[in-house]
Amino acid sequence: MIIFIDESGDPGFKTKEGSSKYLVISLVIFENLEEVQNTRKQILEYRNIIKYPVSSEFKFNKTRRKIVIGLLKTHVSCNFTIRAIVANKEKIQASGRKTGTEIYNYLLVLLLEEFLPNNQKNEIWLDGIVEREFKKTILKYLRKYIKNRKIILKTVNSKNDDLIQLADVVVGSIARSYLKDKHDAEVYKRIIEKKITKEWVLKRSDLEPILK
Repeated sequence: MIIFIDESGDPGFKTKEGSSKYLVISLVIFENLEEVQNTRKQILEYRNIIKYPVSSEFKFNKTRRKIVIGLLKTHVSCNFTIRAIVANKEKIQASGRKTGTEIYNYLLVLLLEEFLPNNQKNEIWLDGIVEREFKKTILKYLRKYIKNRKIILKTVNSKNDDLIQLADVVVGSIARSYLKDKHDAEVYKRIIEKKITKEWVLKRSDLEPILK
């Protein structure tokens, strides 16, 4: 499988000082390369229709609402599925001994452990050009907690990849649905909800191993 991962929110837990209330990580999952290529083609066609140059990123929090909705509606017919993990940080109250990166990594592993099939090659794409040492840390973490799975981890600058941009819009849509004070809270996720095969809202007990 070929999987594109992105997150909405930040790993900080000081929500009263500006950190996001929710941290959401989502997977956009393709069964094969053909479906990846088909979706890339459709995104390019959508760009041409709305005259949105390839130099302009689709970003949930920065792109106009009309364009985001159009992107989602255009691509619900593409063959991919969505799985997500949602953490309400005000309820979790993480231990101060853990860094935001450690908690993020743990949530990512929980998500992958839940949904990746055993003994199958999985190609995972993450947003952003990361430092080599950080990439090594993620790889080490994944190898430790995900057993009997073949994982190829890749990173890409989101400016250069339409599917990472699609993942950004997808996770942004899911995260927005939890912000009930927003007038458009339900607008985006409603479009893609049939493609969401699992939306895991964490309980504190799910995080006990890392909070101890």
